[in-house]
Amino acid sequence: MAYWELGMADEARELADEALAKERAENAEETPGPAAEWAIELAFNCGEFQKVADSGLQFAPSSRGTTSTALSLHYLGRHAEAVEMLTKRVERYSRPHDHYQIACFLAQAGKADEAVAHLYQSLPQNRHDRGKTWLDGDLKRLWLMLSKGAYSLETAHLLVESEFDFLREWQPAPHQHFPIDPPNFRDMRPDLRPLFSAVPLDGEHPLLPVAALTAPALVERFDQWACDEIAANQRAFDMGREIALRRVLDAQPAYAAAAWERRDLCALRYHVYWSVRNDPARLRAFEHIAGIEPLLDEVRQMLASDLEFFAKLERAAIVAPDDVDEALEILESLPREWSGHPLILFRRGCALASGRKFREALPPLLRACSMWPDDPAPFVSAAWAAIKEETKQGTSEVLRAVRATAPRTARDYRMWTGMEGWLSYAGEDSPMEAFEAKTRPFRGQPDLGGHLSLEIKQNAKS
Repeated sequence: MAYWELGMADEARELADEALAKERAENAEETPGPAAEWAIELAFNCGEFQKVADSGLQFAPSSRGTTSTALSLHYLGRHAEAVEMLTKRVERYSRPHDHYQIACFLAQAGKADEAVAHLYQSLPQNRHDRGKTWLDGDLKRLWLMLSKGAYSLETAHLLVESEFDFLREWQPAPHQHFPIDPPNFRDMRPDLRPLFSAVPLDGEHPLLPVAALTAPALVERFDQWACDEIAANQRAFDMGREIALRRVLDAQPAYAAAAWERRDLCALRYHVYWSVRNDPARLRAFEHIAGIEPLLDEVRQMLASDLEFFAKLERAAIVAPDDVDEALEILESLPREWSGHPLILFRRGCALASGRKFREALPPLLRACSMWPDDPAPFVSAAWAAIKEETKQGTSEVLRAVRATAPRTARDYRMWTGMEGWLSYAGEDSPMEAFEAKTRPFRGQPDLGGHLSLEIKQNAKS
């Protein structure tokens, strides 16, 4: 390793071969050991991908040898084998960067749905190198597939998720260094290649300092090329995301019909409200659902009073965890005739609860329960607020009343079942956080962003 770090590649190879031969002689079972791992990593670092792929060594999933072998297979076009190798690792460890690598492999294999699923799994933990995503040569094919709508409805739902908002927000800094992997180098304009070594090291084609110093104009052209590539990839992604949003919006009437069939008024409202928040004209798409005419008439009146009615409700929900006062101001800005409506009362209670003002949240939530006796939303939120407040002041009577009068559909919500679970263990001082549902911002998902149980989500899709 010291030889390699000093730039003495030939000496490093010779020593690695000697160590590997000795290790094999001493290990009758031929289980790869440290020498084999280093020999494979060294061959990969030197760009000897075929040698790595042909080694036949089977490393443990967590080994660096597994990474080097998977990437070598990938660069040789053997994407399915590379996916299989790293999949064994993520099944045990599920590390974000491994999901990102698998997304790259799948993108090159032309499998958009699977690639997006793994890319999505790589995003929540804020990968430090997220920025290079937009210049990664492996993913360029994925952006093109997305721009053509070559993906499923399930993938459309993932693309609409907020995690991809954060990815899209990244923009390169001036003269930022970009890693050039073999796919990037292969697709690069021929006149730019002299800036980089033709032989990849550590899986990347390094910038040649002498070339950069003696050809500043070429460096400028490369910077422009990188910026153009990023812009083109982001445009393709934006096109794909626009298609995804339309598909998800097109699916809302079916999700609403399924919710109405099981008499889940909360889910029904979510799908209608979110649709008109994105496009008021889409209200007509729900008119075929018999029995929800009063809801649609009410939505029309809300939009007539303020075309931004539902956008403001969404904004209030987004800012509430960080600034309750701003959320309440947004709700106060809505037309006064709706101030006593159960929807506004419910959103006010939720905003206060998000700011941990549980005692203040209970009155509007309980009033919404009395006005919407068949809607599980205010009951679920009121129950949680009561539990949170109970740890301070005691609200057992309120909690019992909410649980006794809640509609049957409340049991389909993970917050409700989480509450029941916590109550079962409350005597053992179990932390409430362990029973709270992990949710995401609602963006048309059939499970309301994780609020509904898996069984209901599956029924809504079928």
